Amino acid sequence: MCRLISTLTVLLSICLVHKKESTINKDALEKLYYVTKLTELIRSKSSSSAEDLGDSTECLHFFPDFIWTVWDFTLELKNGDRNISADEYLDNALKLTAELETLVVTYVDAIKSGKIPCVEYAVTTLAQLENSAAMDKAAEHNSQQMAQRVSFPTESLQELLDVHAACEREAMAIFMEHSFKDNKREYQVRLMKIIKKKKEDFLRQNEEVSGKYCQELLEKLSEDLTESISAGTFHAPGGHKLYREAMDRIERDYLRGSGKGVKAKEVFQSTLQSQAAVEKSILQADRALSDGLKAIAEEMARKEVAEKEQKFIIQRLEEQQQQMEAQMRSLQENLGQPQEKMSCGRANLLREENIMLKHKLKIQEAMFKQGFQNKCAEMGAEINRLKEEIATKDDHQNDDLWIAKTLDKFGNAIASVLSAAGKLIGNLVKGMGALFKTK
Repeated sequence: MCRLISTLTVLLSICLVHKKESTINKDALEKLYYVTKLTELIRSKSSSSAEDLGDSTECLHFFPDFIWTVWDFTLELKNGDRNISADEYLDNALKLTAELETLVVTYVDAIKSGKIPCVEYAVTTLAQLENSAAMDKAAEHNSQQMAQRVSFPTESLQELLDVHAACEREAMAIFMEHSFKDNKREYQVRLMKIIKKKKEDFLRQNEEVSGKYCQELLEKLSEDLTESISAGTFHAPGGHKLYREAMDRIERDYLRGSGKGVKAKEVFQSTLQSQAAVEKSILQADRALSDGLKAIAEEMARKEVAEKEQKFIIQRLEEQQQQMEAQMRSLQENLGQPQEKMSCGRANLLREENIMLKHKLKIQEAMFKQGFQNKCAEMGAEINRLKEEIATKDDHQNDDLWIAKTLDKFGNAIASVLSAAGKLIGNLVKGMGALFKTK
């Protein structure tokens, strides 16, 4: 049981401190010997291979630092200015964070069931909880900031896209700060889907508010025109000229004010189309015009509607282009952040393994000097394997292959998130990955 408790201690500690009163002697060293056997009780990976048991190279990745403290003084038990008992002192020292609690439960369950605690499985469980919480935190931030910064209707689509991009950037930064080993981008892609849906909700709401406001504004500006049409005012000689003057006045007043938003042109174009039949009727009833002049006026009216329709189509194309550019910028940022984080992680791992290598070389040298030839040979095999791992991680060609795989997987994920037009971006990312493979 003592060995199992010690195993749990090793798995949950960052630094393991061994306190000893008076001096370090032979008896103290013999009592500490069992610590060197803890690798037999811990598995670093979920595979059942015998090679994974007792591998000191793997254990060095997660074993805590060991400090032997020799002391001969009495600890003052206080919490602030208040005297506390030994039990209270221990309780305060062992307050668990949520992450540590998860690891404790995972390891204790494994020990209770008679299994060897697996670091890989515990880390996976912790990663799921941490990444889910990071995703929720980032999504909540995005929603709150969008609600605070957007005032409907925005004057242009670009205004809303800029706000969304800023909020998404902040949300992704929060996710990257709090996420843990999201190597397959599972939670990042889920977050992107949540943010995309929120963006679509805001775009739809923006259009609805704009459309409603513009429609109400045009109805108010058209009240006199509507009454004149109902009274037959324009069905008289010169009526078409009066009708055109009234329509021009409504257009000027409509375009003069601000606050109409993204649906301004579309709503006005819809109004013009609905008035086409009315204008044609007024034109035909205007006996002050000859048939030739009526034909010219009718053609001019059709051209005006067509020109405004063309401007509206151009606006829609520009908005689609703006959305595509916004998606591309979002993709570049989302791709860059995890790649930077993973590159940093790989660099840290490489630095850590170099430290391990130096440590093992020192141990091997000490074994050789003390005549432990068999142990020295075993350590030599571990050293060679560690050197190969370091060489592989330090190989830039392998880095390119790693980046290629990352881009390929992330491209597939992006294509599932973006709109139909934006799926092209996902394919472009996969194409970028192919460039790395061909180096």
